[in-house]
Amino acid sequence: MKIFFATDLHGSELCWRKFLNAAKFYDAEVLICGGDMTGKAIVPIVQENGGFTVTLGAENQAVEAGQVAEVEAQVRRKDLYDASPIANYKIAGVPAISVVGVISALFLLFMLWEWSFNSANLYGTSFQATANGTGPAGYSVYYFVATYVVAIVIYVVARVVRKRQGIDLARIHHEIPVE
Repeated sequence: MKIFFATDLHGSELCWRKFLNAAKFYDAEVLICGGDMTGKAIVPIVQENGGFTVTLGAENQAVEAGQVAEVEAQVRRKDLYDASPIANYKIAGVPAISVVGVISALFLLFMLWEWSFNSANLYGTSFQATANGTGPAGYSVYYFVATYVVAIVIYVVARVVRKRQGIDLARIHHEIPVE
């Protein structure tokens, strides 16, 4: 039995539609969505008694079948996100989330530099010998490299084994069509 598992769709309609189409694309018999399906909120539109009930916040509204498309369009509006507090935080006119992303990337680069070239080898990851010239350099670097080598070997073995079983793992790199 082929199972397709996905998670972290975060309210993306495009990802949701691709998830639904994955069964046909991968010949999967079962689709499992592991969580984080929604974005900022869930807006249930439930068909019952010949009509639909829409729940926005804590308020239920009855709508006719012809109004469902209008309600869906209203929920998807980008201006709803733009009106949310998170979208309004800016630093020097730049969205705060972008500034935080750049700061995080710079911090990561700094930490990689420290881990790799710290002469005192405080973290045990340096390519250099310790400052006093004693002690081996880079034992944990060998561990990191070995971890990636083992991961590559596992992937290649899995790909060969699955190919013999009729499962082409190369398809994981292909785009799942929306429709």
